[in-house]
Amino acid sequence: MSPFDLLIDILDESKPEYSAYRPKLYEENNKKLDMILDHIAGAEAGKRIAAITPSQQQKQQTEGTQ
Repeated sequence: MSPFDLLIDILDESKPEYSAYRPKLYEENNKKLDMILDHIAGAEAGKRIAAITPSQQQKQQTEGTQ
């Protein structure tokens, strides 16, 4: 399991086996989630992905299939 898969599972509220980890992740003084998102947004690849809106993504997918 990759670290991304693990994070996705922890955030998935339909998986009770990870419920003990969620409160810690969302604690006000826990800055780790903020740090992860800041690193993604600060990376060049993250900026390119974040700059594309869902409607632009849909348009690109539609144009790519024609």
